[in-house]
Amino acid sequence: MKSVKPKSELDFIEFTSSYLNDIKTQIKIETFWSYKSTISKLRKFQNKISFEELTEKFLVDFSKYMQDELKNNENTISKSLRTLRTFIIVAIRERKMTENPFSYFRIKKAEGQRDYLDLSELNKLHKHYLNLTLSNKVQKEVLLSFLFSCYTGLRYSDIRMLKIKNIKSGVIQIKTIKTNSMVTIPLSQKAIELINLEGKNLEDCLLKVYCNKVTNNNLKEICKAMGIEKKLTFHVARHTFATASLTLGIPIEVVSKLLGHTSIRTTQIYARVIDSVKLKEMKKWDKF
Repeated sequence: MKSVKPKSELDFIEFTSSYLNDIKTQIKIETFWSYKSTISKLRKFQNKISFEELTEKFLVDFSKYMQDELKNNENTISKSLRTLRTFIIVAIRERKMTENPFSYFRIKKAEGQRDYLDLSELNKLHKHYLNLTLSNKVQKEVLLSFLFSCYTGLRYSDIRMLKIKNIKSGVIQIKTIKTNSMVTIPLSQKAIELINLEGKNLEDCLLKVYCNKVTNNNLKEICKAMGIEKKLTFHVARHTFATASLTLGIPIEVVSKLLGHTSIRTTQIYARVIDSVKLKEMKKWDKF
């Protein structure tokens, strides 16, 4: 039987792993995997980390490692550092540390680039889905859930939990996992044509949704096959819904409600994306 170290003897990585295990049932599954990812990065960076080693220099070196070795972008690095800061605050609370290395260390965060598909690319993917055979079962199911998100704006976490009972008279009603708020989304004809509700139990999940890794790997392969030169991840579907809705002339207030945003300012980011595209396109007049 494997002996368990007393908490007083744990190094920082063991301490954070133990802490994560203790709170696992109290946090969202997405948060759990995000925390676990940061612990994994820390272990790759340095297998054993004493509490005394957690200095401002450690933060600088760890940030550089994520950038140079792991090729993480600035926002991914920022997210990992915020998680690390949470772990350090817990360690201070547990009297493992007295100094917080983040006191004089600023976590940078760039405004994330919101990749999205334009309407022609979305139509291209929809046609590709209709032509996929059952021999491409996984790819077909991945693309189905992605397209359904493009037409509804639902996040990956909500698509995974979406059940038949959440759809009544062509309208989705669901409490979102991220914000715990209720959203009501009337289904477009394109979305309705993608799903089949006949003969299914109300408690059945609407779609087969794979883990993030399988989903994003398949989306990458689909993109390559279709000649779409964009980095496609599942969350691109939500951005696509927002930008497509605004492009089609749906008022921003309505789009905000459909996305479940608590503030219209969040939705205005997509409006700025649309404005920048208009500006870029209008510059074509200068070359006429």
